[in-house]
Amino acid sequence: MSITRASPDSRRSGLKRALLLVTATGFLANAVFRLADPLGWYGAVEGVPDTGPFNPHFVRGIGAAAPGGFWRFGFFLPMSR
Repeated sequence: MSITRASPDSRRSGLKRALLLVTATGFLANAVFRLADPLGWYGAVEGVPDTGPFNPHFVRGIGAAAPGGFWRFGFFLPMSR
């Protein structure tokens, strides 16, 4: 009986998936924070108030679009290579 080891590529693939999952979770949490409390997000993220006055429509719009964009470009494309 022989013992087979996982190839380095399969281990890297698992690591890539884990890192993408952690990153996706962070992006999703940020998006939910933007949608749930836009003014709180605006004040909590360093540097954002320096960019201009608070615009709830803009903050919520980006919060709504962010998960879909990350899901498409950050999760599916690297796995298809």
